[in-house]
This record gives sequence, structure tokens and C-alpha cells, in this order.
Amino acid sequence: MTNTLEADLPQIRSVSRHFDLHAEELCEIDTSPMRAHSTNGFLQVSSVAAALGDAEAATRRALLILADRSWALHDTMNRVCEDYSQTEEHFRDELARAVSA
Repeated sequence: MTNTLEADLPQIRSVSRHFDLHAEELCEIDTSPMRAHSTNGFLQVSSVAAALGDAEAATRRALLILADRSWALHDTMNRVCEDYSQTEEHFRDELARAVSA
């Protein structure tokens, strides 16, 4: 990513869409009917447990990444809002000076 917010906007939107698609994909996995007795044999039970563990770990990592990104975007929004309000104040002051001159 470049350092300018304008250049980052398309990439931020693209990443947001990708995360939405991944979230939908995860939501489609229905694990509620899964029970250990519904599979035959130890190997199948252990492979189901391993797959569920992998999915849980991947979900946990994704949530941590999303939380980190959320805080970073929140901080960026705060800085942008602060810059905007300072720009508005600066513009108002300059306009007042120009009118009074």
C-alpha cells in the first residue's frame, strides 16, 4: 500500500469485499449436526476433529487480524476527521482575515 489515503481506498474496498466473501463462506459451513458417533471409525472421527480445529484456528486468526485492522482504520478515521476539522477552522480563519482586510 502507498502512503496516501486516496490511493489506498480502492485496495481497502477490495479487501473489505474479500473479507465479506470469506465470512459468507464460513457461515455456510453448518457444523451443528456433526457428532462423533455419526462418522465411522477412529480415523474419520479424528479427521473431522482436526478439520474443525483447523477451521476454528483460521477463524480465530481472521478475527484477530480483523480486530487489528478495525482499530487501525478507527485511528485513521480519527486522524482524518481531526485534519478535516483543522482544515475547516483554518479555512474559516483565513476567510475571516480576508473579509476583515
